[in-house]
Formats: sequence, C-alpha cells, structure tokens
Amino acid sequence: METSAFTNSSPPGVSAPISSELLCVGCGYNLRGLGSNGRCPECNTPIRRSARGDRLEYADPLWLDRVHRGVATFQGAALGVMALVMPYSAGMFNWIFQGVCALVMLVGVWMFTALDPRLSLVEQPLALRRLTRWAALTAIAVWPLHRLAFFRLPAWCAAAAEVIFVLAFITSISGGMAYVGKLVERVPDAELAGRASRHARWCLVFVGPVILLFHIFEVLVPIPGWLSLPFPLNWIAILLAIGTMGSLLYLFLLVAPVMKKSAEVLRACAERTHSS
Repeated sequence: METSAFTNSSPPGVSAPISSELLCVGCGYNLRGLGSNGRCPECNTPIRRSARGDRLEYADPLWLDRVHRGVATFQGAALGVMALVMPYSAGMFNWIFQGVCALVMLVGVWMFTALDPRLSLVEQPLALRRLTRWAALTAIAVWPLHRLAFFRLPAWCAAAAEVIFVLAFITSISGGMAYVGKLVERVPDAELAGRASRHARWCLVFVGPVILLFHIFEVLVPIPGWLSLPFPLNWIAILLAIGTMGSLLYLFLLVAPVMKKSAEVLRACAERTHSS
C-alpha cells in the first residue's frame, strides 16, 4: 500500500486531475495527472479504487466476514492442538481429538487466507498464503499416521509422522500469525500488526525448534527413561522438557490473546463495513 499516495490523492468523487503520485492497485501504473473518476489506461481498474488503497473498511463485506470467522476458528482449533502436543498426550481419544482440531484449524486457515476480491494478486501475500495453507494441509495428511503403532505397523512411521505433524503445525501457526498481521495492517492497527509479526518470528525461530527437538528426543528415548540417561543426556532431556512447557505457555498466554484480539478487530471492521 502506498500510504503517501493515498493521503495526498484527490477524493474519489472529484474529477480533478490527481496531483500527487498514485500507483494503480491493479498494475502499478502511475496515475498522476489522470482524473480521479477515470480508469487506469493499462488495466482499466477504476482510479477511485486505487485512491482508497487497501484499507479493510473498503473491503468486500462478505469476504471480511469470512476472514474474521476464519481467524477465530483458527485460534480456537490451534489451542486444542497445542493442548495435545504436550508431554504424555498419548491415547486413542487424544489422537482423534487432535485430528479433529487440526481439521478445524485447516478450515480456519482456508477461510482467512481467502483472496481479497478487491485487490490484484500482486498486492496480496501469496507466498505466505501458500506456506500457511500447505503447512495446515501437511498436518492433516500425516495425522492418520501419527498413531500407526495402534495398528501394529512400524513404530518408525508413527515417529516420523509425529515429527512432521509438529513441524507442520508450528509452521502453520507462524505463517498464520504473520498473515493475520498483514490483514491487521490494513485496519490499520500498526501496534497489533507488529505484535503478530513478532510472535510469528518467535514461533518460527524458537518455539518451533524447541518443541520439534523435544519430540525427536522423545522418539529416540521414551520419556519414562529420561532420568536414567547418563550425563549430559539426562540434563538435555530435562531442559528440552522445560523448554517445551515454556513454549506452550508462551503460545497460550501471549500468542493466543493476539489472535483473539485480531479476530475482534477484524470483526469490528466487518461490522463497520456492513453498516456503511
């Protein structure tokens, strides 16, 4: 979004020539000198659409409804999955519940990463969208393999699936947070968007690796045998367990509230859009 162009452009209803630089939202063409009621000579996009920028108050109300419901769905389902990534969360019931939560999380991801029909493809975070969607899809794809040991199939398959599931889940959380930050920027709410972006980075560089290493270690050495390990492996195991619990608390206490606040902000924006 070209903030300066939006601020300095003529009002959408005025046909006077645009006196400042204003890039077309459809193709990037410089619209300076053209009438604000006209169309871009390159892609035929209405100039008043470019003058409004990409703020969510001008978004399609139906699309915005879908987005804020998707963020709320994603947040609730992710909390369910996080609760079952904790140590000793084994058992058929937990396995099924975890899969249901992952499936609901995928639905939420698909909802809030829907393309904005008002913007061109080049204006939307397509790479981040693909990353978040593919990570959520991968979590669902490997979930049935997560407890193959129940069916007397090779244990290494279940172990590998568990590691991939955790990696995909953390990636979808990080990508989802970053994507939501991009949406909140368009409210605009720079403070909330900054918090979402920071949490996305922390999830990717700290929380994800810690939880992933914990599960890899758990696959190699079952938890009941950790205290009997020789030094320093026993201390590494204990530190990984503490780090994992701390990471999950971080997700519950800091990341989840940001997602909840983002959903509320987007809902309020959708309500204003409907009333206007």
